[in-house]
Amino acid sequence: MPNNPLLRTEELPIFTDIKPSDFAPAMEYVINNFDAILWNKVLKEENPSWENTVLPLEEASDKIDRVWKLITHLNSISNTTEIRHAYDQVLPKITEFNSEIMQNEKLYKAYFGLKESEKFKTYNQTQKTIIKHAIRNFQLSGVNLQKQERQHLKQIQQRLSELGNQFSKNVIDATQAWEYYITLENEFLLAGLPEHTIAIAKEKALQTQKPGWVLSLDQPCFYAVLTFAKSSELRKTFYTAYHTRASDQGPLANHYDNTHIITEILALKQELATLLGYNNYAEYSLVPKMAEDTTQVMTFLSNLINHSKLFAEKEFAELVTFAKEKHQITTLSAWDVSYYSELYQQERYQISQEKLRPYFPEPQVLSGMFKLAERLFNIHFQEIPNCPTWHDSVKLFAITDQHGNLRGKFYTDLYVRDFKRSGAWMADFIARMRLVNGVLQTPVAFLEA
Repeated sequence: MPNNPLLRTEELPIFTDIKPSDFAPAMEYVINNFDAILWNKVLKEENPSWENTVLPLEEASDKIDRVWKLITHLNSISNTTEIRHAYDQVLPKITEFNSEIMQNEKLYKAYFGLKESEKFKTYNQTQKTIIKHAIRNFQLSGVNLQKQERQHLKQIQQRLSELGNQFSKNVIDATQAWEYYITLENEFLLAGLPEHTIAIAKEKALQTQKPGWVLSLDQPCFYAVLTFAKSSELRKTFYTAYHTRASDQGPLANHYDNTHIITEILALKQELATLLGYNNYAEYSLVPKMAEDTTQVMTFLSNLINHSKLFAEKEFAELVTFAKEKHQITTLSAWDVSYYSELYQQERYQISQEKLRPYFPEPQVLSGMFKLAERLFNIHFQEIPNCPTWHDSVKLFAITDQHGNLRGKFYTDLYVRDFKRSGAWMADFIARMRLVNGVLQTPVAFLEA
């Protein structure tokens, strides 16, 4: 095995050792390993079984998943120029690999034959489900199409992969490209903003050697401006900038514009669905999901709207009345809603988000969450100190059961920073999987908030 930190067989990666230049060699190694198992072993079996077909491919796929999940994770939490370039090199390879495997007719016939065999009846529910889902995924990938159609489908999937990646990059770039500079003469615009938001803005200004404050479109700053800034014009400026990011509108109009990307994605998804025999992409998308058809989905959404709309209209009417009677605001614009909702909350319920903030520091919130989970699931959380992570603010925790057995580990990465994807998400690294020798691997998840 090459000396590549992405290929460590130990439980956790040493993030401080991973470099962007490791991405492509690691992915090439695990793909070649999969291909060797597929062509030299699995496809040479005359009588496919769980042991000689499904299990070795599941294990080989798990190795690919580990490397790809790590690369994807690093691209999301530190989308620097170097990492972005390395990710862009690997993305076409993994997309092409997935298409090749899922359109492999011989492999599809092996799985289909296994499902129709007597052996299938002896498998447990998990094994049966894995085989059935594999067959379904082969079919959704166009394995039953003619050769020319399969090739066209690969091209569509490759292009969709490229477009999705570019869309994400444009959103990140547009978010980081826009900022609002408040000079010393315009300090009054800071009125109402929380102290911690002002302090961060001051620090940003110092980094660029500007006197004053620099506000950004990072989620915490955007939320603070929309919720607490007394200046309606400032709120409007931020609302417009945020909701027109990566578009042909707003202050950065046509910079990082995703309009043509969205148009092409929609067209390609419709083409993909039609190629596979579906009326639209929604029908195609629902195949592996719980909903039976698009009518069921639309009925659910319509019912949800009907049940919630009256309450939403009532609450908004109360807010409009409050803004008019208490603050002489005759028209409540979109950028005013959060601000007056906060004032309404304070007056009617004596609740202020900022006044509550000191009572909920990170250690206290995590401790409360852990205690609740411990009571509900009879598990225990313990921080693991001095563990190499991708940033100084990241923490690693172990989960043990009531007998002290390790059940899993997870990272927390709770703060906004440059080059990190916005929003909250969770991604797993090691999935629980019982190997042939009975060894149970410990699952690890990356938690982002």
